Amino acid sequence: MVFALAVVAWLALGLPTGWVLARGGRATLGAAALPLAGGLALLLPLIASAWLGGSLTGWAARAGVASVGLAFASWGALRGVGQQTPWPSPSRLAWCAALVPLAAGAGLLGVGSVLAGGWPGYGWDGLAIWLLRAKVLALSPMLPESLFREPLLTDGHWDYPLQLPALLAWLARAGGLEVREYALALAAVLAPLPFAIALALGRVLGPPGAAALAIAPLAVPTLLPIHFEGYADPLLVCVATLGIVAALAAALQRDAALALLAGLALAVAVSLKNEGLLWWAAGVAGSGGVAWVLRTPRRTALVMLLRIGLPGLLLFALWQATCARLGVSSDLAGAQRWDLALSRSGFVSGLVLRLLLAPENAPWLVGCLVGLMAWAGGSVGERLRRVAALLSPLAVYLGGLSLVYLTTPYDVAWHVSTSLPRTLLGVLPVLFGVALLAPLLRRNAEAQLRATPTGGAGSDARGRR
Repeated sequence: MVFALAVVAWLALGLPTGWVLARGGRATLGAAALPLAGGLALLLPLIASAWLGGSLTGWAARAGVASVGLAFASWGALRGVGQQTPWPSPSRLAWCAALVPLAAGAGLLGVGSVLAGGWPGYGWDGLAIWLLRAKVLALSPMLPESLFREPLLTDGHWDYPLQLPALLAWLARAGGLEVREYALALAAVLAPLPFAIALALGRVLGPPGAAALAIAPLAVPTLLPIHFEGYADPLLVCVATLGIVAALAAALQRDAALALLAGLALAVAVSLKNEGLLWWAAGVAGSGGVAWVLRTPRRTALVMLLRIGLPGLLLFALWQATCARLGVSSDLAGAQRWDLALSRSGFVSGLVLRLLLAPENAPWLVGCLVGLMAWAGGSVGERLRRVAALLSPLAVYLGGLSLVYLTTPYDVAWHVSTSLPRTLLGVLPVLFGVALLAPLLRRNAEAQLRATPTGGAGSDARGRR
């Protein structure tokens, strides 16, 4: 019961922001924001404490203040937005489809309960980075300005963002969990996300499509075992899937509230892991590409990009400033081997392709790409532009990831083999979501062409006459 109340308190911290997004008959959009805004509300006091003496006393009260602050920031971001198209009440099909992610979340909690009698897992990075930080934050009265200087801890990537440790530490503190019961907390932080994906995107993709996308990340091989070993990658995959697809959908619909929800999701991605910054860049690039295809007015596109990109950018800047204040530096900063990038390109690209085209991945990869090409519609030129816009998020992410591997100061074979299977976990779910958006892009692009006086050959002829 105490643990359930801790989970409810986390989600309740997202209520103010959820209320802002829920206006205009969009209760499902507001509900989808609860785990995102609640997680950020728990994280921000930890970051602020590094600037305020380091004490974690009054974490709940500070989180409440952060929650209200996030709601005011969200209200400011949406101020001046006219009444957007209300979303209809969920249909019977929508309620039936919602049972799928609900069942997935319940199953996760069941697995976590079974595993809670023992240590969550034995993944080295999970133990040495995220679970160690969670334990420190759960048991320490201070956000460790002093702990950042402990030799055994400073070698463990304290420059990594603290969103997952913050959530686990909150559930451990408020829920009365022992260290060996963190598997239950790991289940709880992942369980709401499939439902959030379905709630946020059900109006855009349709209930069956949104339900399928909601469980797509959980169906990726190895994702759940890695999650219960304490890694942040699986949580990042779910948040990135929501953020990228919502960002593209917001650009398609010119929907300010959905754009802000995408911004919150991408901000959480940035706060989870270093690769989250690549997913953030991917979301911004993808929404910009869609706006270009739809010939969105420049000012409208810029405001939308700010709603999508600014939350993650501000959080990244705040965390980097905090690390600089605490004397924590990235072990990659300034050490990239640009001189070796060209010689490593064949090796890295070969491994990426080999993993993406593995027997368990190739059918889904090829199927999504074929569906994307078929559903995009239009002439050859239009089809290529639409496909390029929808694939631009993955191009940005894979390009940035490849650049990291090409210039790594470590042994490239070791670095790639130990991390690439995890860093590619999100490619297929995001590609699936992108493919589901292709028919919507086609419809919107064709409607835009019909509405434009010079949009087609017939209108050109009429204009000439």
